[in-house]
Amino acid sequence: MSDSKLEIKIIEDQQGAHIDLDNLSVDASKSLQIILESFTRIAQEENNEDFSISIKKGSACIALSAPETKLHIVHKKVIDVLEYNSSNETYVESLKAIQQRVGFKDFKFEIIYSDSQNNEIVDLLPGFKQNRKFSRKKRIARKNQPLKIKFIQGKLYEIGGKRPNIHIQQGLESHKIKCTELQAKKVKGLLYNEDVMFSAWETIGADKKTVLTYCDNYVNKDLFDELESFMVLNLNQNGTKPIKDLHNILVENIKIADFGKVKKIIKLFKTELTDVNRLRAILLCTKPFKDRDDLNELLISVFDLIEKKLKKV
Repeated sequence: MSDSKLEIKIIEDQQGAHIDLDNLSVDASKSLQIILESFTRIAQEENNEDFSISIKKGSACIALSAPETKLHIVHKKVIDVLEYNSSNETYVESLKAIQQRVGFKDFKFEIIYSDSQNNEIVDLLPGFKQNRKFSRKKRIARKNQPLKIKFIQGKLYEIGGKRPNIHIQQGLESHKIKCTELQAKKVKGLLYNEDVMFSAWETIGADKKTVLTYCDNYVNKDLFDELESFMVLNLNQNGTKPIKDLHNILVENIKIADFGKVKKIIKLFKTELTDVNRLRAILLCTKPFKDRDDLNELLISVFDLIEKKLKKV
């Protein structure tokens, strides 16, 4: 299978003249240089030998290529930047530099993501043409905040907003869950469903109010109830007991090859609120399966969380 690609092509200058490598203006050369430098920083950030950068002959087109399992992660991080939901400095600054060139002197660009696995092409150009400059997501101070998660079952009565939220009515109580645009699209089909099931991480914001952030959604009531019971116990235990219990539930489901459930369990802990010991337990249990297509991206996210936490120490 061929590699997936993130491609940026400079098609025309402000005069409508076609651009190719044999006849580059100073402005076009500068844009090409910035794109190349940005792709290089992103590839270095991923620290993976599977990535390559190429310039197509006869055109001003630069491509960042890798196997779909690897480039899919890059695509997700790019989308986070386009949705102003990224705190990754390398991605934000690299893509902001490209964004500035996209709006430079009415040059015409093409920016696409080619998914080799699903034979799909995603047009990313509209995201780069937004007037608002890309910026890092402001983090709410979470120092010393424990991992807390809320399981919510009720009616999904509203989705949307410039900063997307999911609104669920649970009896007399209404819950607003922060989410990304992609997450909002994922659950759009559940709108007005009377019996949706969600989990959301719970933190205290700068205004001292509770903030709920989307974690996952469920279609199986038995699984929903089981995970809620497990998390209530796990997050209220001390010492090594919660680590052992997390290890055991993962191993039990790995033994019966229920990797769908394994993913659901791991997602509950895929947050900066989770302590390093729990994150390490997840990686230890799943190490033999880290290259599975359905686990690879999730486990890389867990590994990244550990690295970030250790850098802060």
